Amino acid sequence: MTRPVRILLVTAGLSAAGTLVGAVTGVGALVVSLAASGELHGLRLNELLFILGLPALIGGVLGGTVGPAIAWALLRHVPLGVAFLVTAAGTTAGGISGWFLGADQVIAAMYGAVIGLVLAALLLRVRYAGRRGALA
Repeated sequence: MTRPVRILLVTAGLSAAGTLVGAVTGVGALVVSLAASGELHGLRLNELLFILGLPALIGGVLGGTVGPAIAWALLRHVPLGVAFLVTAAGTTAGGISGWFLGADQVIAAMYGAVIGLVLAALLLRVRYAGRRGALA
C-alpha cells in the first residue's frame, strides 16, 4: 500500500470517527444543558428526539470535517483513544459552557464546542510534545 493511499484511508477513518464522536458530543452537550437549565422537564419523547437531531447533525458534520484536520495538525503523536476521549470531553464541556454563557444559546454552544475542541487538542499537543521529538 502506498503512502498516499494510507494517508487517505487514515483520513477517511478519522472523518468517520469524528462524525460519530461529533454527533454524540453534540447530543450529550444539549441533553446536559437542557437538564441543568430545567428545560428538559416536560418534553415529550418525540419532541426531544426532534430537538436532538440538530446537534447530532451539526456535531457530526463538524466532527467529520474539523476532526481530521485537528488530528493531523495537532494530535499526530497522541494515542487515538486519548485523543478521542479528551477532545470529546473538551467539546462537550465547551458546548455546555457556551449554552449557559451566550445570549443566543445555540450559536454560543456551537462556538463553545469548537473552542473546547481546540483547547483540548492544544492541551494534548503540549502534553505529548516529547513523543517522537519536538512539536514538529
